[in-house]
Amino acid sequence: MLKNLVLSRLIAAVLLPAFLIVAPGIAGAGEVQGKATVALVLNEVNLVGDVDAFIGQHGRTMVPIRLVGEALGSKVKYHQDDRRVHIRGEGQEISLWVESSTAEVNGRKVKLDAPPEIRDGRAMVPLRFVGENMGAKVVWREAERAVYIEVPWIPTKFNFAEPLAGKVIVLDPGHGNIIQPGNWSNPGAVGNQGTVERDVVMDIALRARDMLKDLGARVVLTREGDTTISLAERAQLAEQEGADALVSIHVNSSTDPSLAGTATYYYPGSPPRREWERLARSIQEEVVKYLNRRDIGLVEADFTVIRKPNIPAVLLETAFISNPEEERLLADPGFRERAAKGIVEGITRYLEAPESQVAVR
Repeated sequence: MLKNLVLSRLIAAVLLPAFLIVAPGIAGAGEVQGKATVALVLNEVNLVGDVDAFIGQHGRTMVPIRLVGEALGSKVKYHQDDRRVHIRGEGQEISLWVESSTAEVNGRKVKLDAPPEIRDGRAMVPLRFVGENMGAKVVWREAERAVYIEVPWIPTKFNFAEPLAGKVIVLDPGHGNIIQPGNWSNPGAVGNQGTVERDVVMDIALRARDMLKDLGARVVLTREGDTTISLAERAQLAEQEGADALVSIHVNSSTDPSLAGTATYYYPGSPPRREWERLARSIQEEVVKYLNRRDIGLVEADFTVIRKPNIPAVLLETAFISNPEEERLLADPGFRERAAKGIVEGITRYLEAPESQVAVR
C-alpha cells in the first residue's frame, strides 16, 4: 500500500504544479523545440520507449505518458471521443486532454505549463520536475542531456523492452468443466481420430501464456485442469483481475466434415462495443496469418463468456476438429505453437494500437 501511495504521489508530481527545478539545458533555458531528445532516468533505470522525450513548443520537456505512467505502476488509456488521456493509480485518477492546458486530478481542475500533444502517433504530456516537497530529487546532467529522477522508494519493476509490461491478460482454455452430479468431465468436441478439444486448447493457452509473460504481461488462466468454474464465472474472473483483454480459446466442430477454417466471435452489444470488435479483428487476422487456414472472419454471438465481462472479450475457434485435415493439424504441436503466436500477436496489436491510432505509450 505504501509503495502504491508514493507511486501515485509521483504521478501527481509529474502533472500537478510543484516546485519547478530549472537547470541549464532544460525546458525554459532557451532550447529550440525538438532540437534534441531528452533522456529520462528513474532511480538509475532508463525509461526507454519508442518515442523519445523532447523539448515541446512551449519550452517544456514532453514525455510519452504510458512510458512514465506504467513505470509508476498506473494504467493509462486514451479515449478517442474527447482526446482524453486517463491515468489510474492507487487512489489517484488523472485526466488530460490533447491541446488543453487544463487537467483533472481526482476531479479537481489544475493548470499545466503546456498542453499534451501528439508526436509520432503517441500522446506526449509535459513533465514538471519534482520538488523536494514531493519527496524526489531531480538532477539535470548536461553532458548526457538527461533528467535523473531519484525517489527514496523502489519503483514498480518494469522493463520497457517488454511491450506488454503492466498489462493483464486472461486466457480461457475452453471446456474442462466437471459437471455435478456424477463428476462428468466436459472434454468439448472430440475428433474422429480421438483428438480432444479440452486438451488442444489447454496446450495452446499454455504456449500463449508463456509468450505473453515473456512480453511482460501478467497472464491469468481460467483453468489449468478440470474445473467447476462456469462460463459466467470465467467472465467474472477477468473483471476481478482487472484484465485488459479476455480470449476464450476453442476448436470448432460440425456435422459436415468438409467445413474448415478459423473464426473469431464477439458480442456486438448495444451500444456497439467497438473495442470488442477491434480485439476480435486483430486476433482473427493474426491467427489466420499464422495458421494459413480459411478465413471465416468475425462472427457476432451472444456467448456468456464474451457477453458478461465489461472488458474486451472474444472467443476464438482455431480450426475444425471435425474436419480430418484440420484434426491432424490440431494434434500437431507445431500448429498449436503457431496458433498461440497468432493469439499473442493479435493481443499485442490490439493493445498497442488504440482505436484512434494514437497509442499512449
